[in-house]
Amino acid sequence: MSEEKDKAVQEFMEEIADDLGYTPKREKRAIHERLTDFGWVKKSVIFAGAGVILLILIIVGFSTMGSKISRDDLAPMQGELEELKERIIALEGVERRLSLLEKQTEKSIQTAADSGPTIENRKGNRAGGKIYHTVRKGDTLSDIGKKYGISAQRLCQLNGMNMKQTLSLRQKLLVKN
Repeated sequence: MSEEKDKAVQEFMEEIADDLGYTPKREKRAIHERLTDFGWVKKSVIFAGAGVILLILIIVGFSTMGSKISRDDLAPMQGELEELKERIIALEGVERRLSLLEKQTEKSIQTAADSGPTIENRKGNRAGGKIYHTVRKGDTLSDIGKKYGISAQRLCQLNGMNMKQTLSLRQKLLVKN
């Protein structure tokens, strides 16, 4: 009977403990060990989370420090930016003008090459003191004569041709005998 009484008392105590939320010491120790027994995975997750939170706090701290620039601090910088903008615009204008000058120079050189005596004529192209002109596109007898200081009739006489004959490209004409 005492066993039954002991068992009844034990059950009664457990019911009271459940009702009061009381946990015996040995159970408290087991719960405590389960809660504090971290494996390496749990520990690394906790440390990583703490590191991320710390990093976020540092970034927020630096970003709020940098935003405390006043308008008075920005005024000189805005003036310098405007000056740089004007200089860039001026440089773009200079660049455009240089580009136009290059194109004009190229055209002038091409025109001079097309209309002037050929390099071989400037060297003289002399065969026994004779000077020849190589006909280029757009050349006429009178134009060729003017370049060398002779008349179109004289040019025809030197080359055994008449004024009505057409010139051929790259044709060699005697201009000085």
